[in-house]
Amino acid sequence: MENQNATIFIFNNHPLVVNVQLADTTTPGLTAFFLVIAIFILIANTYNILVITKTPSLRENPSGVLMISLAVGDILIGLTFPLPMIYMRATGQFSPGLCVFQTISISSCCVVSIYTLGWLSFDRYIAITRPLHYDRIVTYKRIYIIITITWFVSWLVWLGPLFGIGSYIYTPDIQHCTIDPISNPIYTLFVILIVFGIVSVIIGFSYFQILKVSLYHAKRIEPVYHDIKPGEEEKKPGFKIPKAIRTLLIIVCAFYFAWTPLCAEWIVRGFAGYIGAPHIVLTIDSALCISNSFWNAIIYTLTNKAFRKSAIKLFGISKYLKEREASKIKTISSTFDGGLTPAG
Repeated sequence: MENQNATIFIFNNHPLVVNVQLADTTTPGLTAFFLVIAIFILIANTYNILVITKTPSLRENPSGVLMISLAVGDILIGLTFPLPMIYMRATGQFSPGLCVFQTISISSCCVVSIYTLGWLSFDRYIAITRPLHYDRIVTYKRIYIIITITWFVSWLVWLGPLFGIGSYIYTPDIQHCTIDPISNPIYTLFVILIVFGIVSVIIGFSYFQILKVSLYHAKRIEPVYHDIKPGEEEKKPGFKIPKAIRTLLIIVCAFYFAWTPLCAEWIVRGFAGYIGAPHIVLTIDSALCISNSFWNAIIYTLTNKAFRKSAIKLFGISKYLKEREASKIKTISSTFDGGLTPAG
């Protein structure tokens, strides 16, 4: 079991406790690994914002604003995540103030991410179930209000230790700060329910309704298939998930895949009172959570045709491919013409 020290400093006239796990597991290789992840996050989400603003179907839709908010949150994670490890490597000292800042910043941005995915799911629910009223229901004004409230609440959730509810902790295994699940298990459970519970209801409701509508339309199309006359082209409609829904569903599943292990580990540690989780478990959990911030760029590119086309056009790949194809045709044409030229 790991030992644990407490660093205390005064905030708002109250003693603020920041726990520090004492371990000799911090290595330059682990620091470099997490720094590479941070760089990937910054590059991937800058790429996301550039492509979204250049994609008409996303830029001219309120849901595009939600996607940009999601990318901004992930960029902030990439910027703040490496701060404590860089500071400790440079000075050899621990900064409790920096630890608090990182905990609130990263954690709130993660909450913004999951709730934005929830709002995007609800946006798709409205688009599928009420297409004729979508423009009236989903407006830019309402989207901006939702984003503002989401960011505010996301920061508010993690301020408990500043007012004596629980504490923050720096863990060398994962080289960043979080809330300490052992200091106040009830607060930890409350945070997890706020982060995952409410938004899971939103996402579950949205996709259940989308599934119902999709199945309903599939059943209505089925009789048309049976009425096809002999000799006519037969094409069974089947049940297909719309591409936009499929992309978002993959992103949501990826988020839960990345964050569920850490939240489960928090609950177990909090209520079991166990401080020293295995180093490999903490490292893998942390790597999954943080790296999830650049997964969206990969998912968008692989599953969204409009996004992929804009990316190709934005980075000049389309022009390069056209020039390469033209060069090939010219070479083939020259070879063909040369072969037809009579010998002198």
